[in-house]
Amino acid sequence: MNPLHKLRTAVNRNGSLRVQSKTFQHSCTPPKTLRVSTKCPPTLVCFGGIILAFCLFAANVSAATHPLDPLWTNELRAAVEIRLQEINLSTERRSSANPHGNGFSLTREIFTRERQARRDLNHASHRRWAVFNPNSISSLGHPAADLIEPGLNSVPFLAKDSPVRQRAGFTEHHFFATRYRATELYPSGDYPMTASQPNNIATWARDNESIVNEDVVVWYTLGVTHVARPEDFPVMPATHASVRLVPKGFFTKNPALDVPDMPVDTGK
Repeated sequence: MNPLHKLRTAVNRNGSLRVQSKTFQHSCTPPKTLRVSTKCPPTLVCFGGIILAFCLFAANVSAATHPLDPLWTNELRAAVEIRLQEINLSTERRSSANPHGNGFSLTREIFTRERQARRDLNHASHRRWAVFNPNSISSLGHPAADLIEPGLNSVPFLAKDSPVRQRAGFTEHHFFATRYRATELYPSGDYPMTASQPNNIATWARDNESIVNEDVVVWYTLGVTHVARPEDFPVMPATHASVRLVPKGFFTKNPALDVPDMPVDTGK
């Protein structure tokens, strides 16, 4: 990880947790700045943007995967069942049940295997994921769950067969869920740059182990695509990407309704 890449977490008063990734400067294996003695040829300009005379800044992607395992401790896991669920919305045609065509349906899918839990963002269906306990049901009939709400993100643009992409298997999907193994702690593997064969989260999921009522680690990948602008030179402004963990079904109403207001410093 770039030393100028920072991770920040914040707990809101309504019980939600926000994980924010901040990148001040991107790093890339090949040199990002290609100096050309004459006018940049089109074959080079297509890889980025001119930010200075005779200076091309190559487009690049920064990505980081965050394991969400600490949120569900071993003590809790021993006493409850943990399930993973995906939630999607879809448009409904006009019908007797939807006469005005302004209703849209919600579908839920429970993951049972690691391969099934390799998922990507889908803004067209407002895709979300939930980690829930089917044995903890509220008076309204909702299971207690942590809802994963994506923010800004990106996709890998590297060629499928590029060595960099094969070693960075965590960029293949935004969401993974794998069975906990003591040897599988880092999404890119222990030694991604020196390993003879890729050994990362993408290869772990191929085992297709069961993730029902098991010690499960949920992995979420944040990415930022940077196509340079002249305003990025000589110091690029900070870029933010984030994901929120929101309580879903823990409460029967907004838990922040009776939280006292924060004191206001008037300077007197």
